[in-house]
Amino acid sequence: MLRTPLRCSISIETAQSDETLQTVVPPIIHFSSAFTFLSIRHTEDEPQMIAANIAPSLGIAMLFRGENQANALECLKELSQPFWQRMSLPESAVDTGYEFFEPISQDVPALAVKTGCPQTGVQLIIFVQKSENFDSMTSFYETATSVKSFVSSKESGVKKSIFRMSPKAELVLILYPGLKVVSSSKCSLCLQVDDPPTVKDVVELSPRRWQTTDPDGNKVVFISILK
Repeated sequence: MLRTPLRCSISIETAQSDETLQTVVPPIIHFSSAFTFLSIRHTEDEPQMIAANIAPSLGIAMLFRGENQANALECLKELSQPFWQRMSLPESAVDTGYEFFEPISQDVPALAVKTGCPQTGVQLIIFVQKSENFDSMTSFYETATSVKSFVSSKESGVKKSIFRMSPKAELVLILYPGLKVVSSSKCSLCLQVDDPPTVKDVVELSPRRWQTTDPDGNKVVFISILK
């Protein structure tokens, strides 16, 4: 089972750590100066470049309350810089309330801003690549997190599975029909756990650290902290 409070984050492995910091920190700092949902680890591996018109499979949505509109506008201002571009979403996604941005060349998660929310919070988002994988993705993460999801769907074909990880953090699977998505070899979803994971095909990387891939091919890392 997951530790209490439940914790999840996204980890980036990159040989361009300074450049990555300069890309992701400016928009995030207007949401929080102590952001614990994203980590960057320097490696010597060559960076993976994302092809044009293909969205990264992982994203982070920052949810702003109405009274925090000024912060949201500053965040959007940073996301209008040359490092970022607005994601080209299919028509099925136009009324979701999110403003999604993707990096132009770096392999980092997409960032999103959503305003007018009832409370401030963070959503770690996984864009499901194929409609036929949605149910298996939901089942995988219910096992991985020991959390029952809330599933919603629209006539447009948009589907969501929402996992409430803590009072202000959710893991959200989103299927946007028509959105082209690619899994990253440099970004991982990290889950902090008490016990060894029970999902299939887990590899032990080191004591108290395991890795597998979800049905879409995203890397998932489980980390156990000494009690």
